[in-house]
Amino acid sequence: MTLQQLQYLVALAESNSINQAAQNLFVSQSGISKAIKQLESELGFPLLERSSRGITFTSRGTEFLHDAYSLIKQFHTMQDHYLQTEPQGMITMSITSRYYIFVAKAVAKMANLLKEHNYFIRLQEGKVSDIIQDVAARRSQLGFISYYDTNAEFIQHELERFNLEFHSLCSNQLHVFLSKNHTLAKEPNITLSMLSPYPYIFYDGGNDPYGYTEEVFFPVHPQKSIAVSDRSSMLNIIRHSECYNLGSGWLLEGYSESDLITRPLSLPADTTMQVGWITKRGYMLDAECEQFLKFCQEAQDDCCTGSL
Repeated sequence: MTLQQLQYLVALAESNSINQAAQNLFVSQSGISKAIKQLESELGFPLLERSSRGITFTSRGTEFLHDAYSLIKQFHTMQDHYLQTEPQGMITMSITSRYYIFVAKAVAKMANLLKEHNYFIRLQEGKVSDIIQDVAARRSQLGFISYYDTNAEFIQHELERFNLEFHSLCSNQLHVFLSKNHTLAKEPNITLSMLSPYPYIFYDGGNDPYGYTEEVFFPVHPQKSIAVSDRSSMLNIIRHSECYNLGSGWLLEGYSESDLITRPLSLPADTTMQVGWITKRGYMLDAECEQFLKFCQEAQDDCCTGSL
């Protein structure tokens, strides 16, 4: 096992692409692939799962990556101390999240706060499985997810499996997102049976297990449904159709008075949506991450953000 192999592995985790990792390190793709395969051979277990869609870390590979990060960090600390490397002065943050507007607003606030500094902030939105993988592989410092009573056990099991911690930010009743012109727009409370004639629009979970999805209350196999992969498509389709979505009830600024409305969803049980952030277990947040979480809390408390 060599330091170079560990550096290759960390670069691969941070870029999630052999091609990008090779460009970042100014080496060949074949050199990285060969080094990782030699490391796997020496360890006696696979670090990566390779498919036509790309690469992901195995469970043991994620565990090994955690230790590799620690060693690389110690190495860089020694370099800075003994070689008197000049600091670059660059503040970096990486966040992966579901489609939560309060996270985007917090990024905007961070940009304003850091305007006198050099910084790089990465915000990636995607599936719950992507968020968990990003935080587990330390591609992201923070990940924002939600769960309900119905899938809480599954999510908690997955977090344990990847050595992650969930920190609650808020809880909220499930709501229905509708166009202001929707037939149900004037109903004070809506039930699932009232929604059954209308098209259901949701974020595509790909091949994720059902427990990862946030659409856990919808009747099985709706007759009319649309899957999308981004917030803009979601909003525009709801605006111009009878489609609906289920979510937190927080509306995007500007839509609450002109295009979209929310109504509480009546459920058989008192079920709430738990929203929060995840980190590696025992991970110590730096000052920038602490401030970012304060901005997230402020944005959520203002009730002027959206989570479709």
